[in-house]
Amino acid sequence: MKNMDFRSLMVGFLGCICIFLIMGQNRGNMGDIVVNSITVKDNGNGGFIKTYNTKDALTTYLGTGENEGGFIQTQNQYGVQTSYLGTAVGDGGFISTQNKDGMQTSYMGTGSENFGFLEISNVYGNRTVYLGANKSNDGMVVLSDRYGDVQWYENTSKD
Repeated sequence: MKNMDFRSLMVGFLGCICIFLIMGQNRGNMGDIVVNSITVKDNGNGGFIKTYNTKDALTTYLGTGENEGGFIQTQNQYGVQTSYLGTAVGDGGFISTQNKDGMQTSYMGTGSENFGFLEISNVYGNRTVYLGANKSNDGMVVLSDRYGDVQWYENTSKD
């Protein structure tokens, strides 16, 4: 009788193990996940969240950049970057947009000397408008032609 109980126990135990192994083989879509918060930590390869479209092309990246600052990057359906919001090299923030060909069309952010500015570029990526501060921290406006050559500028400096 004691042998029979041991065998039944072993069969039951092994049966449960088999069920857990079979259930764990589901590697498909887990459906919707609802949570109150998510914490993503850098494991040495970066901490990030990615999204993909139905063509399996990357459309959004939220994570840590090379300079240890955070950023969000979006891409169009062809994998071309269309916007970027993040931390610049000097640890200031910036937002940039690109056209469908990946050429930068706008940039708003903090410069390397900690002042803010806005740049607008044409379809070829040539800067046509600059609005911001100069190195003396005075206001400055610059208008350029289609090639990016300065045609007019004004600043508030009295020097």
